Amino acid sequence: MILVIILLILILLLIFDLFRYNKVKANAFSEYELKKAALEEAKKLEYSDPFITCEYCGAKIDTHKDKCCSNCGAPYDLNEEWKERHSLKDSFIKDGTDAVNEKREKKALVWSNEILKRIRLEIIIIAGITVSIIGMSILGYYIYDYHRYRRNEDVNKGSYQNFVKAEYTISGDGIVYDKDGVTVSITDIYVDADPVNVFENDGKQAAKIGFRVQNKLGKNINLVIKCSGVNGVYCERSYIYSYDYFRKNADVTFYEELLYPKGNDLYELLFDYIEAGAMDYTYTGRLDEPVYIHTTAQETKDEIALDDKKLLYSNKDLDIFGMYDDDKYVNGLKLYIQNKSRKDYTLDDYELRADGVNIKSGKYQNGLIPAGYIYESDRIRSYDIDPEELKNKKVEIAVSFSDKVEHLNDFSTGFMDVSELYK
Repeated sequence: MILVIILLILILLLIFDLFRYNKVKANAFSEYELKKAALEEAKKLEYSDPFITCEYCGAKIDTHKDKCCSNCGAPYDLNEEWKERHSLKDSFIKDGTDAVNEKREKKALVWSNEILKRIRLEIIIIAGITVSIIGMSILGYYIYDYHRYRRNEDVNKGSYQNFVKAEYTISGDGIVYDKDGVTVSITDIYVDADPVNVFENDGKQAAKIGFRVQNKLGKNINLVIKCSGVNGVYCERSYIYSYDYFRKNADVTFYEELLYPKGNDLYELLFDYIEAGAMDYTYTGRLDEPVYIHTTAQETKDEIALDDKKLLYSNKDLDIFGMYDDDKYVNGLKLYIQNKSRKDYTLDDYELRADGVNIKSGKYQNGLIPAGYIYESDRIRSYDIDPEELKNKKVEIAVSFSDKVEHLNDFSTGFMDVSELYK
């Protein structure tokens, strides 16, 4: 930014100096000024003696001081000697013109040379700054372009990490997406070998999932990978969310970290959204339906304690529990929806109201509730009303669900009273 400002200032100075240069050259040969100066110069050449003789009394008249004869008072404007001195010959004017012309040419040459030196220096500096800006832009774009695309990685990014390959492996080919030349597969699972990290992560353990992306689309692509389900728990905030760029013909292996409850191995991963798009906006491909990846680990379900949460709604397919997460940074109502059926449901929408008046709240991000899963929502809150105000109001929430296979199973809970959770 500073270089650009300096460049603009130098360009303005260059324009100013070019204007000055043209003005100096033009003034050096101004016809009016040459004539005027030539006459003055000719007068100097001719008019060296100021005294003339009075034709009436013969006294000397100093024409520098006197307007008439100081002795007799006679005028001398018709005096022959005076008239002869002021009737300049062409030779005098020519001599005067040549003298003035020579002086002005020398002066103009000095000035123009000085200005030309400045102009040359300014052009050199402007060219240098321009080349520097172009060079830095090219270098910056190269660095940005180089780091923008994902490349092969090591599973441990530094000495502070100690991820080792899990004892269990991926079942099958591990492919989660394969469309139009873009293939995404899971290679291996790595677990954190440092038990101290479990306590630092609020009782959750870390794992890294190895992804292999093969891009044979023939174009550079951006790729979104989202894994929202792990071991029977579907989290609205997602366990893995990756948005990266890959070059055409790339074959890249990289790793994404996820946190999951301590105690169980990773048995099942649910990928609910994958999108590959050409960076020239000529192609977009998406996952047609959720993909489940299983491992050779023992089949287990991560348990979420529901006993300490209030049961808000129940039917033959779904149980809805609620609690208020009073986190000091981000607080709000959380829903836990247990799908007891063999059908996959989708959370379509919810409405929040206080004292019968609808209030604006953040909408859900991911609404899939697979069969046998527990759906954990993010914190539901309104940015229009302070949570403290809701403690003194009747707060209700209504949730609607749909079955994408059989819409006869679609239903809504109606408004459920959650006022107690805000107390």
